Amino acid sequence: MNKKRLMNEKLKKVGLWASAVLVLTTLIVSGAVYAAHILAVTLPTPTPTTVSEYNEFTLPVLDSCGIITDGQGHGSCVAIGPDILLTAAHCLEHVGLWVEVAGHRYEVVEQYTSKIYDVGFVRIDGILPYVELGKMPQLLDKVYIVGTPREIVFLNLITSGIICKLGIQYSNSTVNWVGDFICDAAAWCGMSGGPVLNEQWQLVGMYVGLFYDVDNFSVCVPVTQVRAALDEYYNLDQEEYE
Repeated sequence: MNKKRLMNEKLKKVGLWASAVLVLTTLIVSGAVYAAHILAVTLPTPTPTTVSEYNEFTLPVLDSCGIITDGQGHGSCVAIGPDILLTAAHCLEHVGLWVEVAGHRYEVVEQYTSKIYDVGFVRIDGILPYVELGKMPQLLDKVYIVGTPREIVFLNLITSGIICKLGIQYSNSTVNWVGDFICDAAAWCGMSGGPVLNEQWQLVGMYVGLFYDVDNFSVCVPVTQVRAALDEYYNLDQEEYE
């Protein structure tokens, strides 16, 4: 009888220990879950610092990119100032143009086409975030082209590649590529006027065309020509007010 009572007491103690362990384990797990929740709420969202980290984030640069259109066809464009956008000169050959950027439509209030380069600018009746002008790219630099090929459903498509050749000299009845560079980032009809960006998302060029429709043979105006065309434009503005 005494043995039976001792056995029951031992079993009670084991049961009490098991209950205590279960309660302690539950408290530890609950505390860990609560702490994780607090950290998730209070910690700031990490800021991407390299191009590869941008895969999981919305690219701020896309808020500066869009299309210029007359409602029939379109070209691509990018804001390089609060109210001025860069595009290819051949995208400004139509009348009744407007710009669509970040889901908003802006009327074109002024446009300018370079006398020398396939570079054009438009001013809009609004304010946009804009990209910075970078330095002249070097051979084998990695670059990104942003543009809208063929249909608006592909708005602001991004392709990547490297600089394959600098300073090409090629002209025919339709193009005059003098000092342009070639990169192997893919591009198609509708992406003309789209920015070519470096890994810091600075503008180093602008896509203007393909060479005989050869894939991954994208011809781009360098940022030096964009700067020169800007000087033309601003000097013209200055002359008008003198």
